[in-house]
Amino acid sequence: HLLVYTSSTLVEQTTPVAVPLVDTDSSVSAVEFPDFDLDAVELGGTIVWTEPAESSQVTSYEVYFASGIVDLDGGISYCANDSAQIFELDASDAFANDSDFDCVSTHRCTSFVSCRGELFGSAEVGFDNITVPANTDLANYTHFLIYSKSSFVEQTTPTVHAIFDMEASVSNVQFDGKDLDLHDLGGVVSWTPPADVSRVHVYVADLALNEFGAGKSQIGADVPAGTDSTFVKAETPRYGYTHFVVYTKSLLVEQTTPTALSIQDAAARAYNVSFTDTDLDLGEISGTVDWQEPDDLSDVTHYVVYMAEDHTGANRSLLGNVTVGVNDFFVPVDTPLEFFTHLVVYARSSLVEQTTPASVAVIDTNALITEITFVDKDLDLGEYGGTVSWLPPTTGIAQVVDYRVFLAQDAVGTGRVQVGNNVPKGTNQAVILDSTAAASFSHVCIYTRSTVAELTTPVAFELSDVVAQVSDMVFTDLDLDRTDLGGTLLWNEPVDQSQVTHYVVYLATACNATDVVEEVTVISGTLSFMLDGATTDQIAVAVTASLSRSFGVPASAILVTVNLARRLLDNSGGVFDADERRLSTSWLVQYEMTVAAEDSAAIISTATSNSDAFVASLSAILVEELVNAGVSASAVSSLTVTGLGLADNVISVNATADGADDSGNETESSSRRLETRAIVNGQMYTLANVSDADADSAGIVAVITGSFSFEQEGATVQQVTAAAKDALAEILAISARSIGITAEQARRLSQARGAAQLMEAVWVPSQGRRLSTSWTVTYRVVVQGTLGSGVLAETSGIASNTTNFASALATALVAQGVSSADVSSSFSVLSFSQATLQYMYLSPVDAVNSTANASFVFSIPFCERQYVANVTVGSAQLVIPTDFAFLPRTHFLIFARSSFSEQSTPLGLAIFDAVASVSNLQFTDIDFDLQEIGGDVTWNAPAQAERVQDYLIYLALSPTGSGKSQVGNPVPEGTNAYILPGDSPFDPYTHLLVYTRSSLVEQTTPIAFELEDKVAMVSNISFDDLDLDLGDLGGTVSWDPPA
Repeated sequence: HLLVYTSSTLVEQTTPVAVPLVDTDSSVSAVEFPDFDLDAVELGGTIVWTEPAESSQVTSYEVYFASGIVDLDGGISYCANDSAQIFELDASDAFANDSDFDCVSTHRCTSFVSCRGELFGSAEVGFDNITVPANTDLANYTHFLIYSKSSFVEQTTPTVHAIFDMEASVSNVQFDGKDLDLHDLGGVVSWTPPADVSRVHVYVADLALNEFGAGKSQIGADVPAGTDSTFVKAETPRYGYTHFVVYTKSLLVEQTTPTALSIQDAAARAYNVSFTDTDLDLGEISGTVDWQEPDDLSDVTHYVVYMAEDHTGANRSLLGNVTVGVNDFFVPVDTPLEFFTHLVVYARSSLVEQTTPASVAVIDTNALITEITFVDKDLDLGEYGGTVSWLPPTTGIAQVVDYRVFLAQDAVGTGRVQVGNNVPKGTNQAVILDSTAAASFSHVCIYTRSTVAELTTPVAFELSDVVAQVSDMVFTDLDLDRTDLGGTLLWNEPVDQSQVTHYVVYLATACNATDVVEEVTVISGTLSFMLDGATTDQIAVAVTASLSRSFGVPASAILVTVNLARRLLDNSGGVFDADERRLSTSWLVQYEMTVAAEDSAAIISTATSNSDAFVASLSAILVEELVNAGVSASAVSSLTVTGLGLADNVISVNATADGADDSGNETESSSRRLETRAIVNGQMYTLANVSDADADSAGIVAVITGSFSFEQEGATVQQVTAAAKDALAEILAISARSIGITAEQARRLSQARGAAQLMEAVWVPSQGRRLSTSWTVTYRVVVQGTLGSGVLAETSGIASNTTNFASALATALVAQGVSSADVSSSFSVLSFSQATLQYMYLSPVDAVNSTANASFVFSIPFCERQYVANVTVGSAQLVIPTDFAFLPRTHFLIFARSSFSEQSTPLGLAIFDAVASVSNLQFTDIDFDLQEIGGDVTWNAPAQAERVQDYLIYLALSPTGSGKSQVGNPVPEGTNAYILPGDSPFDPYTHLLVYTRSSLVEQTTPIAFELEDKVAMVSNISFDDLDLDLGDLGGTVSWDPPA
């Protein structure tokens, strides 16, 4: 209670008035202060408390700093300002259990000394907090003291709150720099977070001028607590900054003292960049860029290579990249240089490519040859040959390794085909081989080549095909003996002789299409007849067909030459009266039939065993064929063949079966194919240079030439030839007669080991030997000019899809007798080449007189050439000496020759061996004296007497002419009799000989007649003179006649 006593001057009363005391505690409770200033010895945040339940007398709350509170039980007492206050607290006191007061965890706090410091602030009653500004200096204070204050007094026992100074600085700041440029930064700044991050809201990273954050510049955005790194953008300028600084930041404030890292800025740039352009085209580069790597490769992952317009990389264009450790890069071939002047190399890290490259200036190499020259010295049409030469490049020669020479369809190298091997630098010429097909090639293109690339754009030279073909070869055989020639071989020189050095004359043998070795017989002969109203073509076609039917020889194996002559026809029974004679046409046809040697005897026997019957049969057949050829039936009604002559010559073409060497491999063919002219239905055509638009001109034919190959076991040449013709005719929808075929095998013969096997390995043509698997067929189609492009298109269709043709060919092979089982098991079309189209025009060949041969180039192969002579250009004749033996050859060939090569397509002339011997030689001796002869000599003129100038009569010691002695003067041709004068000596002669003689020479093989001395002497002559006068006789002389 509170007692109030009154008191007088005398005394205090004894009975007071009492008021009960009520002791009210108006202290705050539940004080909290979370420090959001994260620097050491700095505070920031809000002090919060719970007001007392009885606050009616409270006017404000006073907040003080305090320090030096220690546990008295520990015997420590310290106050810096000696203003100690002692508080008695028990364990239940909130202060004693304050988790921020670290004595709680060790022992029961009982009594403390407080050293109150300065007043921090005041809050009116009704407010339960006070703000502590950020960066408030904690000094050496450890607690806040909060006093309740009334209007009367401030309480003496405060509520104590221990200050927890939150220090939250990062540690171990690191920078993983990936920007490889000097003075540029880029990468990741990282750190270790504070041990207590409860008050950390974000981190702030800055670039600063020192470790304390002076002149700082923030890197990116604030980093949320829980993330311990921040990204520095590539190519961030370093300027003058020396440190990275990292601050923690609470919800209240960013700390003022950062954790710092000194910046270590280093560059990683390649150096000593070099490049040599090995792309030889102007405006294109290629080659290897190489460089030396930086000393520090720790952050380099790649090098990136660009083309750029300057050394700094302006307007750069990416070429590619390589990984670190590789210090070169290959610039691809034909890379366009455009406007670029430099190659630049950038180092790249996992973060970014550097901005400052290493560079090298590009020197564009341009290595073009100059002054190409080429003169075609292959003298064949459609073929090139000769030496291409050039001058080496004037620039870029150091990068040139070699040259490549091509034939191409244009100046930029379309459809190019290389000529030979690469030509080493230092050699400035290349050889286009003899007989290189011109095909569609119009230019020779030359490319320089470096170690890495060939020139893209060649230097080109337009080709000109030099053609030097002799023409109009003529040879009249004036040696009238069988198997002997004599006379002058004549021809016309080429129009263009510029590259011709001389002409080479050969004898050659017509051989089969595959050049397979074979013994063949060439049966040659003549026939003649009188016929008006026919053309040479009709005669050629009809005679060929007639001979084929009569001899049983394929028409393709027969070659005829037609000559005509106008002769006087006697209508007067032998008395030539000018009014009764008229001109008639006499035809002389020379023919050659090539047959297997073993068949020749039977063929000749057929014709000679009953010559009259055979001639009659041939005449009848010829009449039919002439009518079939379009000759009027009335014109041929009385036709009779006369002067039929035959001769056979066995020709051994070679000695090894199938052209195989000892290993069994095929040897190279030695045949020559003659392609520049053709005989079509009896008309001669020569190559023409015309366009499709001119193809419908009169006399123009189209010649389509191509080839295909296929596999087929068990077929003969004859079967393949016939089947190929039939299949092409079916697919191309043309007549088989328009198609020429050459079939060749392409595999080797099996080796024979024993005698029996050897016999089996020899090819007997009539037995149709089975050939091996692979076949190559060359075809030649001749049609009207207007049809040429259409047929060519059809062949192109076959080339693109052989299905239908393959089916037709397989069917045709079976039809020709090839086993269907063999076709099923082994037939396969391998290829069908693109065909070529040429046009030919009808050659103006007129009738040839009886002493001339028409020469032309025709498409058959020749084997076994025999050199005859060289003739210098400017001369167009060669004298063939008399008694010139030509067998077993069948043709003359003339090749023009240049300084480079001999042409491969000669002019050919079938040899006609003029044989002009008399026949039916008769002589009757009518000089009856012993050892004396005399009388009429008669003979029949030769069947071909056109070349006979006269006849020479000899007496000789043998039928071959030994010891011969000419009798009288030569007898002119046309006279077939001679009177041997009486008293001509008989002894020692045994034979009478008649030689024919041409304008060149007398034949060496005469026709002989064995002499018989007719002796007819009477005997027993008697005479009785019955005239009795002297000097006169008269009477009968009598004798016995000769025995």
